[in-house]
Amino acid sequence: MKEDNCVINIIAVISFVIIADVAIVLNIPLYRQFLGFILLTILPGALMIKLFVPNNFSLIRKIIYSVGISISLLMFIGFLINFLGPNMGISRPLSVIPILFAINCVIATLTVLVFFYGGMNFSIRGILSNCYNKMTVIPIMCVLLILLFGVLGGLTIKYYQSSIFCVVLLILISICVIFIAYKKVISENYYPHMLFAISIAIILIRTLSSSVLFGSDIHLELFYLKLSEINGYWDPSMYPSPTSTMLSTVVLPTIYSAVLLMEGIEVYKV
Repeated sequence: MKEDNCVINIIAVISFVIIADVAIVLNIPLYRQFLGFILLTILPGALMIKLFVPNNFSLIRKIIYSVGISISLLMFIGFLINFLGPNMGISRPLSVIPILFAINCVIATLTVLVFFYGGMNFSIRGILSNCYNKMTVIPIMCVLLILLFGVLGGLTIKYYQSSIFCVVLLILISICVIFIAYKKVISENYYPHMLFAISIAIILIRTLSSSVLFGSDIHLELFYLKLSEINGYWDPSMYPSPTSTMLSTVVLPTIYSAVLLMEGIEVYKV
């Protein structure tokens, strides 16, 4: 049974990577952004978690660690292909195909390592069942609704100059606070999730409500991102500054912009 689960999970990972690659290369709208985001932000870290992290970690903790590890891997991968690519005859290493090839190689390597050393004998149905048993419907619905109205609030302000969804969001947050006051409705175990969702929703209202960026340093970061996009290569010696030398502000958003086919402003906003 365990061997069957291993084979099924490996096939699932390979199938997902192939489908995501096809959606990205063929530029299928929505699928490219959705599957590409998972490919970049979750899958590499999830494999690393499975390889090194004990199984007694909670699902939420594993997801958070997966995102953090994936982002760190992306910066490291971008750094390597940026400087090794030209030596291998790749003039634009930070373009879609070189990035996808490098990420696929990393995922393939991690999948093999997990299969032999970490174990791929987990059951998706068991994970979902365990998640359902530990979570109640009300906290999940509250978190999803808060995030939804945060997005809708920002977009309606931008396109319709209406703040109706922002008002609804404030009412919803007030209701959630009332629910939190009664521990029988929402357990204190879900306080961090609620606070995180509320924080993200408020940020989304501000960032999505305008077509321009807010802040000071972020405009300089966008300038270096555009340079990397146009050249397909990150050159920290071009217009040198502390900002141009940071992987997190130049290479990482360039990778997301290239793979997800998003404008630099959209990457920084989301």
